[in-house]
Amino acid sequence: MDKIKKFINKLSPKEKNTLISKIKQLENREIKGLDIKKIKDSGYFRLRSGNIRLIFYYKNGDFVIEAVGSRNSTTYKNINKRKQ
Repeated sequence: MDKIKKFINKLSPKEKNTLISKIKQLENREIKGLDIKKIKDSGYFRLRSGNIRLIFYYKNGDFVIEAVGSRNSTTYKNINKRKQ
């Protein structure tokens, strides 16, 4: 099981449902109302859902999830070292 699925499965049911709902909105390009911001000096974006951050980028018109995790001091630290 990959890290993203493993992290999502550890969430409480409420957090899991909220995050999955936001991911589905992103898939359907319904970004109105989502807390999305571009990460400075990179091609990445972050979606905020409470204390959870979903890091993603766009490739060929679709989004690709790079990472998901709880907000902490290292959430964005190595974002510029990641490759698309």
